Amino acid sequence: MKPGGLVEPGVTHYATTPSAERMKFLDAATKFMTNGEYTKYNDVPNSERALKVKIGQTATRRQKNVPIGKGAPGVEKTAEHKAKIKETHWSKKKDIKKITHSPKKIKYWKGKVENQMAILEQVENGVLNSKQIAKNLGLSHKEVIDDSEKLFRNIYEQRMKVNKGQKVTSVFLPKTRDGLKGLLNDLWKVEGFATPEGRNWFKLIRDARESGKITIKQFEQANKNVTNFFKLKNEIQLKYPKLILNLDHPLSYGALESLGVSGEKFLTGIPSTETFNKGIKQRLDNKYASIASDVRQGVPGAAEKKIATEKLAKNLNIDIGEISKSGKKIVSLGKKDIVLGKDRIGKSVIQSLKEQNILA
Repeated sequence: MKPGGLVEPGVTHYATTPSAERMKFLDAATKFMTNGEYTKYNDVPNSERALKVKIGQTATRRQKNVPIGKGAPGVEKTAEHKAKIKETHWSKKKDIKKITHSPKKIKYWKGKVENQMAILEQVENGVLNSKQIAKNLGLSHKEVIDDSEKLFRNIYEQRMKVNKGQKVTSVFLPKTRDGLKGLLNDLWKVEGFATPEGRNWFKLIRDARESGKITIKQFEQANKNVTNFFKLKNEIQLKYPKLILNLDHPLSYGALESLGVSGEKFLTGIPSTETFNKGIKQRLDNKYASIASDVRQGVPGAAEKKIATEKLAKNLNIDIGEISKSGKKIVSLGKKDIVLGKDRIGKSVIQSLKEQNILA
């Protein structure tokens, strides 16, 4: 019977109030299923009733100590079970192309690269200025630059697949080496397009000029040299995809920052392979900057470690610049520099490749 009255026609039972223990699991399940991360990656029931049922099921699984996940997470699968999963996986279906290349899927992926496709169309129509492209497309300049970086990355990834004979997956890029090479050449003509590394260098040059540390002539020369370096880098990478060049500070950026310098002090750059720059050179840079900091703070033994690190770099023929005995001043920014025109770019690249091929 219904408390306080008669049993209503067709009703067999009434809901009871959940226990405090049950409410604890229901509350946890509700928070889990309605937070942003969950709804971002999972389908949430549309109706309130369906959502309550789902929350109840989730709470029950947690109450029974079943881990989060589908099936039986945390339970080791047998070899037979693993073989069955592999055999019935969706990628094994004969009509897989109907799944991966369905009109709905193609529309979805094209939506992901819509801005990149629009940028390409602008470039093909002869618009070679990033700000003009942004204006034509009704986008912010930052959006165009961000999407141009994605576009460069997608082209390089597609080109790697073509070179390795792998199946290409892009829905809008050419499927041949020559087609991809042509796209890269066109994109490099666009004023304002550069890799994040290139943009950082152009910002350093602009900051040095705005602070009055370099002349207009030096400003123009530095911009020209950095542009030419990245064009050469691109040409080399087109021919040798695994050979990636960086424009590196001999005395590391971190060391320069810790010394509080500014302006033209950041404009010493030499060509370096990415493998070398992010390998042994980076380890030496980090060690040298850390030891210099210890020297400034008077840490016992730091001065001796500084001398030993400098000798190691010299023996390995690695230019890490030089900081004074006190750790407070710069003695040398580096022996070579292509940014302000002290060394020829092509010759410096060849010399760096010869030296670093031994060490990388």
